[in-house]
Amino acid sequence: MKRGFVTIGLLVAIGLGILVPCMPGLNSALMPLLALLLFLSFVKVNFWGHKWRFLDIVKVFVGTLLMAGIVFLIGQAIGIEKVWLIGFVLTALTPTALSSPVIVDLVKGNVVLVTQVLLSMNVISVVYVPVAIYFFFQESVRIDAADMGLKLFLMVLIPMMIAYFVEKSRFGKVVAKVSDKSSFWILSLVMYIVFSSNSEFIVGGLSENWIYFVVLFGLALVNYGVGALFGFGQSPRDRLTMSISLGYKNSLLSIWIGLTFFSPEVALIPTIYTVCHHLVNSGLIFLKGRR
Repeated sequence: MKRGFVTIGLLVAIGLGILVPCMPGLNSALMPLLALLLFLSFVKVNFWGHKWRFLDIVKVFVGTLLMAGIVFLIGQAIGIEKVWLIGFVLTALTPTALSSPVIVDLVKGNVVLVTQVLLSMNVISVVYVPVAIYFFFQESVRIDAADMGLKLFLMVLIPMMIAYFVEKSRFGKVVAKVSDKSSFWILSLVMYIVFSSNSEFIVGGLSENWIYFVVLFGLALVNYGVGALFGFGQSPRDRLTMSISLGYKNSLLSIWIGLTFFSPEVALIPTIYTVCHHLVNSGLIFLKGRR
């Protein structure tokens, strides 16, 4: 697909989501759709046939913790209310988005690398997110790692296991071809559902706390920039992939954590970040995507 079409398509999905409410109950399709996207990515790249890039995974992990620490220190220094600061730190800690292979493929990046990163980061987030939140905010804040682990098992590990058997079967090549033609459309549908399900929340939050959009857009740019910096010395393709790996977040996970263990105010921050990282992704696709 041409980059102009893809860029406009993603922006239209965001706009429609904010302006046109989705059917009641449609948001329950989000988890299955994201799991389907991840399943298609695993099959397409022959995930098990490549050497693991452990050093790059460690870089993304270190970058994630580094950004969370910086956000926490700056937030404390300027006196942000605790409820908002938790949201900012949680957003910085969030692992790589499950749909990141689709974006990386659209910008001609390294899909194998980003798939390895997202799998690793989402699995270990069951440990590092609760520990980091407890470290930053002490006993007043706790996240149930078991609940978080179950959600990630359903969203990440089950698609991976199913993909393994499909790839080894005679249907593997057929599924890989389907992935090429369908992933963008599934991602667009996911984006529409995400934004339409939270449209009142997003619009209300932006109108009352517009400064947070500015700050979070800046945070998104810094995240993408730090990812590219950690890819220094690698090919442009891999640097771009590292950039997306650190900047494009699994916001549905952090929104769920915010609503389940904290408050709507905490969940608002990763919700607004969702707008920001998709705007950055659209810009990258326009600049780096297929002509």
